[in-house]
Amino acid sequence: MAAEVVTLSEGIRKRLITAGKCNLADFCNGTKAIFHYRTELCDQKRTVIDDSSEREKPMELIIGKKFKLPVWENIIRSMQQGEVSEFLCDTPLVIEYPQVSRSLRRIAAGQDPRDGQRHCCGGIAQLHDHSLGYQDLDELQKNPQPLIFIIRLLQVQGPGSYRQDAWAMSDEEKLGAVPLLHQEGNQLYKQGNTTDAAAKYYEAIACLKSLQMKIM
Repeated sequence: MAAEVVTLSEGIRKRLITAGKCNLADFCNGTKAIFHYRTELCDQKRTVIDDSSEREKPMELIIGKKFKLPVWENIIRSMQQGEVSEFLCDTPLVIEYPQVSRSLRRIAAGQDPRDGQRHCCGGIAQLHDHSLGYQDLDELQKNPQPLIFIIRLLQVQGPGSYRQDAWAMSDEEKLGAVPLLHQEGNQLYKQGNTTDAAAKYYEAIACLKSLQMKIM
């Protein structure tokens, strides 16, 4: 028997697939939600646009950091750790998805998500003639439509229990993180763990590059 579809808020409908095993989290600002997502079109085939489970790392979202796709924060707040649910989101709530998907795909490929981006003052409409580098995202950008998100909430971490990624840090936090990351990288390198050491150095460089972009 299919689960009942409930309306979370205007433009968001939810269908529970698998119940979570924990109480509903507080999700105060600074809470990190780690989840896998599957994005589908609302066509007869339910064409898959993205599936994070095919990548090495799941999505990480920090509540209150003004992520470019606010609807994800809204739907995550309705979930329990371990829960799997399906959300149908109306077009106005997912208009930015092609841009977000492009960035996430580039990050997963080890590329800078900002490379090749064009900054316009006229909003998403002016981007219609600018390719995102992915044919399916270009089509979705030209023809906005409702999207289905299937979310599997893997873990919820409270503020202060994790180190933020560079993109989620304030400028002061980035400055403070660089020497710590460099020190951790050196320690890992001395231990012969060059792969993890390189990852620490990469994080430090990402912090510095982000700060550099603001003063150019």
